[in-house]
Amino acid sequence: DFIAVSPLAHGRSETRRIWCSAALNTYLDFSRVGQVFLIEREVIRKNNGKVSTEVALGMTNRSPDQASP
Repeated sequence: DFIAVSPLAHGRSETRRIWCSAALNTYLDFSRVGQVFLIEREVIRKNNGKVSTEVALGMTNRSPDQASP
């Protein structure tokens, strides 16, 4: 996995994490799938401390060698 943390800017702190895997390729019924990925974004608001999390799932035809996290 890969983690990126942005410094406090625009009143918030944001952390992004990405996980990539080619382990599911044989189970997926899509031609030319290279890997699947999950992106998680966590935002902490400076003014009220509220934490929000967003998750996105996807797939690409790029192999792990062509598109690393």
